[in-house]
Amino acid sequence: MSKSIVKQRKKPKPKPTPTWNPVWRPTSLTPDIIIKLEQAFAIWASDKEACSYADISMSAFYNYQDHNIEFKERKWRLKEKPILQARQEVVKWLKDNHEFSLKYLERKLPDEFSMKHRYEGEINVKGLLTEEEQQRINKLMADNL
Repeated sequence: MSKSIVKQRKKPKPKPTPTWNPVWRPTSLTPDIIIKLEQAFAIWASDKEACSYADISMSAFYNYQDHNIEFKERKWRLKEKPILQARQEVVKWLKDNHEFSLKYLERKLPDEFSMKHRYEGEINVKGLLTEEEQQRINKLMADNL
């Protein structure tokens, strides 16, 4: 009688189910990586910074983004949040700080509130300088070029 010895192999650990793209290749963007990307976008990080934080390649990120429109839209919504938060803070400051309020109006409505005024048109300066003064200015300009 011969005994056959059969070695039992250890069963391999099951791999986590990858996210699949339309070409049926697993992507490197797991749910944990997507969470990291969203965290980065919520603080106005660039695509490059977000990929660095999530430790993925730019090509994997753009490939995923191109095939997931919802993700792309969520990214843009997340990137708008810091701007909206900043606007809310500006409005809070306007109530109590009158000097800040004026500066805000100068920047948002320069035609009405700016201390600087623009003039668009031609200005005729003939006759303001003597010929001698004009020659000196021309000479200084030529020396500096």
